[in-house]
Amino acid sequence: METPVPLIDPLGRGDCANNASGPTGGRPVGTLASGGGSMSGMKRRFLELLGVTGGVGLLPRGAEAQVVAPLPPKAPAFPASTPQEQADDKAALTGQPTRSVERITATGAGIAQTMPAAETAASDGAAQYGQTCGACHQLTGQGVPGAFPPLAGNKIVQGDPHFLSRIVLYGLQGQVTVNGQTYNGAMPGFSTQLTDAQISQILTYIRGTWGNGASSVDPTVVAAERAKPGTPDDNYKNYPK
Repeated sequence: METPVPLIDPLGRGDCANNASGPTGGRPVGTLASGGGSMSGMKRRFLELLGVTGGVGLLPRGAEAQVVAPLPPKAPAFPASTPQEQADDKAALTGQPTRSVERITATGAGIAQTMPAAETAASDGAAQYGQTCGACHQLTGQGVPGAFPPLAGNKIVQGDPHFLSRIVLYGLQGQVTVNGQTYNGAMPGFSTQLTDAQISQILTYIRGTWGNGASSVDPTVVAAERAKPGTPDDNYKNYPK
């Protein structure tokens, strides 16, 4: 008969029948003869948990049980787009203003915040103004003395939106007086660079910023003036004196 080999519990817990220290530093939980024999259901289960399914198995000194943490729950998907959101997406692709913009903050399942259309237009107008007009008229709207007239407090800016649209579309060339100072330069037109929506956003922004208090400009106003070709000289002839 072969000599039984002790099975060692690495946590040192032992069992009811064996509580002496084993040769590897743990406590034996029983023995299993390498050539056969029987074992209790509890010992067999213990071996299965340790990955020992047959023969002789010894655990190394200091071995510890490993606990596998469960995978985190799958993050919930964002809800499907609403009809209004789909309409906004389509309008954005065609350069038209949208009624609302939803922004998702990636915290947990996400927090949807709706920005009113007016606020969205002002934000877009500020960005468009900075890219197109800021170098000359400055981000402060104060312009450059002797070179580029200010937009802040400018009566033309706060005046007829149709004429203001034509200036942006077709430019302006000639001597003008703004806020008591004379300027004699040339402003290019942007009819081929900007859409009706982009121009309306810029005009709405400059008419309601830096202390200006004029109304917003709808893209249809710009579209109506685009349908009537013009030149910088035409605008100068019609410039209020």
